[in-house]
Amino acid sequence: MGPAWNNYAPIAREGLKYIFASLVLLVLAWIFFDHLWIQLVCVGMFAGTSFFFRNPERLVPLDLNGVVSPADGKVMMAETLPRKEDGIQRQKIAIFLSVFDVHINRAPISGTVKQVTYRPGGFSMAFRPKESEENEQNEIVLEDDKGRRVTVTQIAGFIARRIVCYLKKDHFIQTGDRFGLIEFGSRVNIIIEGNVDVHVKPGDRVVGGETLLAHFRE
Repeated sequence: MGPAWNNYAPIAREGLKYIFASLVLLVLAWIFFDHLWIQLVCVGMFAGTSFFFRNPERLVPLDLNGVVSPADGKVMMAETLPRKEDGIQRQKIAIFLSVFDVHINRAPISGTVKQVTYRPGGFSMAFRPKESEENEQNEIVLEDDKGRRVTVTQIAGFIARRIVCYLKKDHFIQTGDRFGLIEFGSRVNIIIEGNVDVHVKPGDRVVGGETLLAHFRE
């Protein structure tokens, strides 16, 4: 039900339990507590959780060689990685998501899921590159019909305590499709293999499913 619901609903399904709980608190506070500040706090909790789990539609670029952002947020890193023994060039882009960003994750390319690897870990601040590499994370490897690979890694942050991913090995996904989310603050890394032109730099704001991070060279 998760991915199907999230393709159409304005609120991510995973957020419904938090929104319902905050709504119950709001009703109880309104009935049993005659203190405006308590009621306002509960209103804020309800509004905050509803805002956090919003699930907006996006205009996905129709670009067969483009790599779109898998997440909303701020670019923390955009660099060329040292070549491994296979000689393949790799570009790494890291995106930090604050609690004010949309936390739905989207596919950067159309392709087949070659691998999904979950790794438990800590919960350091997601905007600290070195420490957050040891955080709980989930890595998804996508390969398109030309054999080009893009790896997306969902990384939990200090507040985040749950990574959600709908994908399994051999699933096919289209560019911009929703594939999961990270609850309450996080970071997403993307590694692009092959010859590409990167269009973003540290400090840039990106929109998941819309912003073109890079282009594969023909």
